[in-house]
Amino acid sequence: MVTGYVWGHLAVTRDMFPYPQIAAIRAAASGETIDERPAYERDPPLANVERATLFAHHAKPADLVIVGDSILARVEWRDLLPQVEVANRAIAGDYAAWLPRRLEPIIETGADEAFILIGINDAVAGRSAQEIHGDIARTAAVLRRAGMGVTILSPLPCGAAATHCGEAAQTIRELNRLLAENRDHGARYLDVRGTLAPQGALLDRYSDDGVHLNLEGIEVIAGAIGAASQSPGPEAS
Repeated sequence: MVTGYVWGHLAVTRDMFPYPQIAAIRAAASGETIDERPAYERDPPLANVERATLFAHHAKPADLVIVGDSILARVEWRDLLPQVEVANRAIAGDYAAWLPRRLEPIIETGADEAFILIGINDAVAGRSAQEIHGDIARTAAVLRRAGMGVTILSPLPCGAAATHCGEAAQTIRELNRLLAENRDHGARYLDVRGTLAPQGALLDRYSDDGVHLNLEGIEVIAGAIGAASQSPGPEAS
């Protein structure tokens, strides 16, 4: 009962869902073999697949497309950026490892610019900065070839309240170094950590749970996106 309460709290407050536990229970009940691989090595859960399918069936032209995990998925970007048409294609619980397989609905928006913020779920799961960087770079390269400008927002570390993040801060720091120094993907890199995490941890001012941004934090991101969308980045190839 206590375990159920804890997972319920995490699901509501942090968009963390017990997919592995649910899968284990289902497998035990049916006699199936339990897949013990890390979540990012398996297929995305049904909720993510359904969300991506919904995007594919309701594609509308947009000026900007938002790509990422729950940090961006929970935001009403059209309200924050009313001067442009925004398509939010972020999915809660997403990994950078899963991004390359769901790019078609993102491309179908026909957006001039894609803004990507992802990586903390991968880092918490123990993936290396090099692995995460590779997935983000592949995603950016595909979007660039489709004719989009791409801006990669600096992946954010956790704050003090997010004790489950472990050593992820070191991975995020190295990931940002790789994104800033290796531009083979042709995307623009925009570092927002100077405001949100100047000392290497997400400031309490901008997050209530140490992971997701509160209104003030989201306004920082919205301001950065708005300014970047008015400033030409690298031309798409």
